[in-house]
Amino acid sequence: MAHPSKRKNISKKIRFEIFKRDKFTCQYCGQESPNAVLNVDHINPVKNGGDNNITNLITSCFDCNNGKRARLLSDGHVVKKQKKSLNELQERRNQIEMMAQWREDLLDVNDLKVNKLCDFILKGWNYKLDIEKKRNLQSISNKFELNIVYDAIERAFDHYSHTPCQDPKSYAFSKIGGVCYNMTNDVRNEFNLLYEMADIILNEIESDGHVVFKWQKNATISMLKKMNKLYSIDEMKFVCKGGWFSDWENWKEVINSEIKSNKRMKEESLKILNRGL
Repeated sequence: MAHPSKRKNISKKIRFEIFKRDKFTCQYCGQESPNAVLNVDHINPVKNGGDNNITNLITSCFDCNNGKRARLLSDGHVVKKQKKSLNELQERRNQIEMMAQWREDLLDVNDLKVNKLCDFILKGWNYKLDIEKKRNLQSISNKFELNIVYDAIERAFDHYSHTPCQDPKSYAFSKIGGVCYNMTNDVRNEFNLLYEMADIILNEIESDGHVVFKWQKNATISMLKKMNKLYSIDEMKFVCKGGWFSDWENWKEVINSEIKSNKRMKEESLKILNRGL
């Protein structure tokens, strides 16, 4: 003679999952919470060998649970409930697998992105990042758009990699996050305004059909920085207005002449240039 199974307590977590699955409704009479006190019942009673597997658990109200005793639900109802539970379990598995795959793909994309940024720094400024700096760069690339990060790297290394210090390139690298922030939030400091001015000048030259090379951009920024020692950003507006230079060489010749003179032009001439060009 088979001995009846020993009853085990159903955890609060399992009870809640069963109630959610059954929409907090008694599966015998249809009463719903809070109008009825609900219990988790065994479809196949414990005394007949039923266990606490969720496919053997069902929501019942207090009255139905006490009245049911050790009787089974109809076979069709049991099969329907078990199939529903199995389908839900399979769907959860599918979603977990999809989420795991999405996470793995995201990691692959992030790794690719950081590797490309590292290559950009290595090729452009011959600076190889260690593991700590790669992690730092990954954090920056997760916070800001990729095109912003590329521009910030270029600006930081062009501007700071010649700073007189023990490790100028490491110092330049440390500025990338701040440059990204300033660019994203449109911080109007002289650093950003000089780069914007250079972009305007080079775009003006390109619009006239001339090719602009990277070294020309670097040289343009360098000259603007030197000129900024003589004039304020507002006073320098004339340097990026088209009409007075035909190509980059022409622009460089005029600006270099201004820098070499190392003295400000007369205020009247400056006003005429900024107003008239």
